[in-house]
Amino acid sequence: MNLNRLLRTSAVRLSFRYVLLFAVLIGTTLDALYWSMSQYINIHIAASLKQEINDLQTLERNEGLAELQRTIQAWSNQSLNQHRYFLLVSAEEVPVAGRLLQWPPGLVANSKVQNILIEDSLIPGRAEDNDGYWPMIGLQLPGGQKLLVAENIEQAESLRFFSLGIILAVFFLTLLMALSMGLLVATSIVKRIDRINTTANEIMSGNLGQRIPSGPRNDEFDDLANHLNTMLERIQELMLGMRQVSDNIAHDLRTPLSRIKNRLEVSLLEIRSSTEYQDVISQTIVDTDNLLHIFSALLKISQAEARMQRGSWGTFDLSGLCEKIGRLYQDQAETRGLEMKLSIGKEIIIKGEKELIGQSISNLLENAIKYTPHGGHILFKLEADQHHIQFEISDDGPGIPNESKDHVLERFVRLDQTRSTPGNGLGLSLVKAVTTLHSTTLELLDNHPGLRVVCQFPYISKIEKTDN
Repeated sequence: MNLNRLLRTSAVRLSFRYVLLFAVLIGTTLDALYWSMSQYINIHIAASLKQEINDLQTLERNEGLAELQRTIQAWSNQSLNQHRYFLLVSAEEVPVAGRLLQWPPGLVANSKVQNILIEDSLIPGRAEDNDGYWPMIGLQLPGGQKLLVAENIEQAESLRFFSLGIILAVFFLTLLMALSMGLLVATSIVKRIDRINTTANEIMSGNLGQRIPSGPRNDEFDDLANHLNTMLERIQELMLGMRQVSDNIAHDLRTPLSRIKNRLEVSLLEIRSSTEYQDVISQTIVDTDNLLHIFSALLKISQAEARMQRGSWGTFDLSGLCEKIGRLYQDQAETRGLEMKLSIGKEIIIKGEKELIGQSISNLLENAIKYTPHGGHILFKLEADQHHIQFEISDDGPGIPNESKDHVLERFVRLDQTRSTPGNGLGLSLVKAVTTLHSTTLELLDNHPGLRVVCQFPYISKIEKTDN
């Protein structure tokens, strides 16, 4: 992968921001750790100095000044290479015992630990330009003498520098690991996005069968890939449906258009009576109305499949709508010698496009009346429980074979036994599109004999105010 391209990606920039934030946090934490360690060393040295001078004061009180002088001199002789320094001076500040050459200027004998500048000239054998501030404590004895205990900070400073080196090493190692991890994560993200872009380019070049690969991790990229693949499948289905519709329109509209054209051409071959012209015009109007009905049905199907929720989308009383449509088609069924029963539940409220749902119910009732033989029975039922709302329309007509139940939901599909009846094969296609738009299940079941159509809507509680 090209490094320049990788560095320009949002994933890398975001990773670097997080690395910078992480560096600030870890730097602050390590700085606090170093400060705490330094404070601990200082506190430990101060406590040690206080304990040391208290022990010497107790020795002087119990054993006398001579014993104190002997002890300090002995400790000093044994500690030439150690970090602890002692000094006992007379009342006139003349050194009596210890390693320091004189009482340090600025040190007050008040039994408190102080940081005092130690010049090179105060310590025998000390190299030049090696002075510094030492923690020390001094007190005044009852006879006027002064006692001092000091700590050479070289050892403590060595510990501090060693600890600082470790802390800096940890900081830079952690920062390097964070940068490496950031680049690794960014590279992984960019590679997965590149796979999506590659698939998109192939699809744009015309290969609609390509799909975005997804892995076994089920992370957000896999979710995105699955959603995009679902979208691509839907687009492919729509394009296939559009191609099929175009073919079906060209096939199904050729006959009525040819019939209209031939009828008009024949009527122009010779002069005819006004009655004959009126018959030609009337037949042409009937064919034209049939064409307009086909185009209107196709438009409604396309709008429903594209989820273009036009019209009065909202909550409405499905019970009242079914009651009104059912009464209208009940009269038509009676004129054809059919018995149609209504079982409509009361105050059932749904949310959707009222006109499309009403058109779907009308299409199903028209089909039931059209294909049920004389003396047959039709049942239109609407009911609801706590889980779903369901309406069904059943008849005892010829029914639909199991192998054709999915096929009849496509546009312009008519079974062989129904081709002699009027129709254009769009009724069930509209019902399928409307149920899909409303997230509703549609089932074509056997009624033994006949067909039983069942639709289930998502349940919605009773709403006092509904759309008219």
